[in-house]
Amino acid sequence: PRLETAQVLTPGYRQSPDPTRAVAVCFVSLSAPDRESETTKRALDTASAVLRVSLAAHRGYECKQPEPNKFTLAFADFDDAVSFTGDLHVRLLTCDWEDALLRKRGCEPRFDPNTGATVWRGLHARCGVAFGLGSTRKPLNTGRADYFGAIPNLAARVCAVAQYGQTLIEPTEELRRVRPQAPRAGRGGLAAAVGGVAGWDVRKGARGRGGGGGGAGCV
Repeated sequence: PRLETAQVLTPGYRQSPDPTRAVAVCFVSLSAPDRESETTKRALDTASAVLRVSLAAHRGYECKQPEPNKFTLAFADFDDAVSFTGDLHVRLLTCDWEDALLRKRGCEPRFDPNTGATVWRGLHARCGVAFGLGSTRKPLNTGRADYFGAIPNLAARVCAVAQYGQTLIEPTEELRRVRPQAPRAGRGGLAAAVGGVAGWDVRKGARGRGGGGGGAGCV
C-alpha cells in the first residue's frame, strides 16, 4: 500500500523552482587549501552545513553537490539568490574554525588596518549567479532536480572567474531593476549587487566597486 507522507524532510523534485518561469541559478565553490587533510575535510563539512542553513533561510534549492566543495543551487526569486550569497560570505567569515585550519595558507585571519575588523578568516566561497528564462529541469537519481541550458552554463562560467570571498552576477533585467536602489540592505548585511555600483566583496571587508570580468556585477 502507498505510504502517506506526513512531512517533506528535504526538498525533492516537486519542490524545485519552476523552469517555465525565470530561475536564478547559483554555482558555489568553497576554498579548500588541501582537500585530503582531515582538518580541511572537517572544515568543508562545517562550511557545507553553514551553506545549507543559509540556503534554507533564503528559500533556495540545492540541486547537487558534485564535489565536497562545489554546489549547484537554484532560486525562484532573484533577490533571494543575491541575499543568499552575501549571507553565506558573512557566515563563513564568522565560523568557529579550528586553529589548525587558520594556520593554513589562505586561511589566516586578516584585519582591516583602519577599523580592526576581521575581513578574512578560514574557508571562503566564490559564487556565480545568472537569472532568466531558458533552463530545462531534469530529475537526478537523488530525487532532486538539476537545471540545464544557457542560464546554468552562464552561472558556472561566471563563478569560474570570481575570486574567493566574492560574488559575480551576470547582468540581467533584474540587475537593471535594482540598480537605482543600490546599495540596498539585504539579509545577512548584504549590500545589493549591481554591475558598476557599490556591492559586497568580503576580501575588501567593505563595500567595493562593482564590475568584474565580462561585465558581471560584483557583490
